[in-house]
Amino acid sequence: MDGGKDARKGRWLLAAGVILLAVYLITLVMPVLSRVFSFLTTLAMPFVLAFIIAYLLHPLVRRFTRRRVPRPVAVILTYALFLAVATVAALRVTPEVLAQMRELARQLPQWAAAYQQWLDWFHLQVYQLPDGFRQGIAASIAQVETRTNQWMTSWLDGLEDRLKQAMVLFVAPFIAYYILRDFGRLKKTALEFVPRRHRRRVLRLLRDIDRTLGSYIRGQLLVCLVVGVLAYVGYRLIDLPYPLFLAAIVGVTNIIPYFGPILGMIPALLVAVTVSAKMALLVVVVNFTIQFIEGNIASPLIVGRTLHLHPLWIILALLAGGELGGIVGMIFAVPAFAVLKVLVQHAVMYAAVRR
Repeated sequence: MDGGKDARKGRWLLAAGVILLAVYLITLVMPVLSRVFSFLTTLAMPFVLAFIIAYLLHPLVRRFTRRRVPRPVAVILTYALFLAVATVAALRVTPEVLAQMRELARQLPQWAAAYQQWLDWFHLQVYQLPDGFRQGIAASIAQVETRTNQWMTSWLDGLEDRLKQAMVLFVAPFIAYYILRDFGRLKKTALEFVPRRHRRRVLRLLRDIDRTLGSYIRGQLLVCLVVGVLAYVGYRLIDLPYPLFLAAIVGVTNIIPYFGPILGMIPALLVAVTVSAKMALLVVVVNFTIQFIEGNIASPLIVGRTLHLHPLWIILALLAGGELGGIVGMIFAVPAFAVLKVLVQHAVMYAAVRR
């Protein structure tokens, strides 16, 4: 009996030793792995974006092909229609957004001066407090300023890398064109790598993933557009400066569940504070009203409950995505988690059938 216990203890100790050794080796190679991961991410990003573009445009291509339009012509017509709509929207919206951004940049020095005046006034008020309070408040302000400077410095240092990534992403529409044009051939080639007895199961899996992601992605983009329009109308009604630019931020960040609306409201709130406390309160009211409409009317009607994920799972996915990829990681976290859920469901079903 004692021999069996000793053997089990030995196995547990051996397993613990192997785990600790693996963790130690991972920490040693982490710098190399991070560089490799960064390279692979940069390489994969245009293909990921191309897949998203192709995925969004594929329903329109399919409609053309059902009307007996040759697939290459259908893809060209889809691209032409997409570019026409995007160009008209850009010509109407971009000049005003750029003008508001330039005006915002011109106002920044005045806001910095106003912030300095407020800081001086605040220091005079704090000076009358006891030493312990004064030191604590001064340390907190210094910490906020230091972190802000660090964030700005890191953002500017990474600007060159972001420009390189933008140039790499420029090829994504061309990759998407070939994906759309040769979709049938690519599908057939991919299925050749799957054993014949599993092909039907794999096709069923892909259909379930498409059903899960399709309505979510397309619906979520439409919801973001609705939220952006509502924000623009609301900001115009309360006479908030730079309404189109700030509403565009609200619409774009709304694609991130739960955290996105808060991120989108922060720039508008910062601008509103420079106007008056009443304006800041109105911005909060407008954003909460928009989120009420989005959560209770727009999303249920447009997207529905397509993912069937509990909010706790969504928050967990967002936290993991934010840790791994920042804002971009949070955007892709929920769809990726939904795909993982479908994969796990099919794996469990397959295991049950095998039994």
